[in-house]
Amino acid sequence: MWVATVKRPSRTLLPTFLTRAPYRSPLLQPQLPVPHNLRVISRLNISAVRILGLGTSLLLAIGPASTMSAPRTGVVPAPGVAGLDGYRLSLRIEDPNDKGLSSFYRALSQTAAGSGTTRVLHYGDSHVASDLITGEMRQKLQTRFGNGGPGLILPVKPWPWYSRLGFIGTWTGGWKIDGARDPESWSSRNLGLAGLAAVVDRAGESIAFAACAESFDFYLLEQPGGGTISIWIDGEEIEREISLRSKATIPFYLKIDSGAETWHAVELRTTRPGKVRVFGVDVRLETPGVVYDELGINGARAIRQLMWDRDLLRSNLQRTNPDLVIVAYGSNEVTDADLDLGGYEMDFAEMLRRFREAAPNTSLLVIGPPDRAIRSGLKWRSVERLPSLISAQRRAALSAGAAFCNVFSAMGGAGSINRWAGLTVPLSQQDRVHLTRAGYKVVAQALYEALMRGYERMMRQETGQMARHPQERSQTMDHSEKDKSR
Repeated sequence: MWVATVKRPSRTLLPTFLTRAPYRSPLLQPQLPVPHNLRVISRLNISAVRILGLGTSLLLAIGPASTMSAPRTGVVPAPGVAGLDGYRLSLRIEDPNDKGLSSFYRALSQTAAGSGTTRVLHYGDSHVASDLITGEMRQKLQTRFGNGGPGLILPVKPWPWYSRLGFIGTWTGGWKIDGARDPESWSSRNLGLAGLAAVVDRAGESIAFAACAESFDFYLLEQPGGGTISIWIDGEEIEREISLRSKATIPFYLKIDSGAETWHAVELRTTRPGKVRVFGVDVRLETPGVVYDELGINGARAIRQLMWDRDLLRSNLQRTNPDLVIVAYGSNEVTDADLDLGGYEMDFAEMLRRFREAAPNTSLLVIGPPDRAIRSGLKWRSVERLPSLISAQRRAALSAGAAFCNVFSAMGGAGSINRWAGLTVPLSQQDRVHLTRAGYKVVAQALYEALMRGYERMMRQETGQMARHPQERSQTMDHSEKDKSR
């Protein structure tokens, strides 16, 4: 493993090449056409920004220089979902002896006291990859405990809807994504923390992005035939001709400390031919708060993680040093014709064991999948094997010392996905697999409340008093909501 840290003097003003005529955000004014080369992942007031050397414009959501520091407590809230005030979902986290999540709760306590960052890695399938449930969780935890930054971001989108608040990126056409499709299509098992990599093998390619942060930690790879890169920040080349060529395949980390918590324009350029593999950029504010990473992959199954290079994943996990790892799989494999539940349980336990081996002090939480139905004639029927798969996950979790949460049971068990799809405000999409934005919001609220109950219980036990926090408005869900469609 090779690690480099570059400290850069503080700059409090935007570089001159970032100052151009004001531009109103298409996200705030939907009637304006969105430029064809705009990839925006922010909801703030916008001015135009051009990052030189790409031949395309990168439009960065920023305000005046005097208001450009990042929020220390919370992010811009996602738009509310109308009609949810009458809903309530009650989730129970099974955590024998309150051991599975104790490290996470203690980290939150230290963060609340103004000391350190609490980090959550949330793995899963398309339920997670949408960043709907994880986005809600990120907003709620950062509102209460502070904003530690956007976290690990793949600067080349693995799918069109991939996004993060406070981050904007663009890239040249030579970059490809490895790991997003079936394993048979992977060019390598070196896929890093998120199971995804942006790869290129020629000179003259660039990744450019802008984010409100203080540090940028590049997760890279040294390898035989590796290429050469340079790093630019705010128009200044700060790392020239970094070789990624090595006799062995080993992790390579390059952390840039900008010296100022503000918006920065960052660019990675390939300068000589050779293989370059980018696993992500860890974008941080370096202030006490929560970092909540969404690490979902569309169509993923739990066994997928066992196919990633084990040593690389271990190194990346130790680099991020998470306080809580959440795994949420099951909706895809439950309909696989060759599913063997005995083998599945062993594979699931092995996945958790590898997390425990790489990060022994990390809390683990397994979240079982929601109900899923398949069409049978003119009717929808819940998948019969789903309760058995969830039971296998639960046994594997508890045997690994992890906590477990049963969303399927909390929803109401078999048939609940049909009821959710038929509500006045539908909580399930019509495919009876995915939830709607409203549904994910309800599940996130219930998960947040369950975690906070455990946190406050531990605080009472250890300090004899309720953990102090701002008054928060909770949302509710009522399973007896009248289905007006019936």
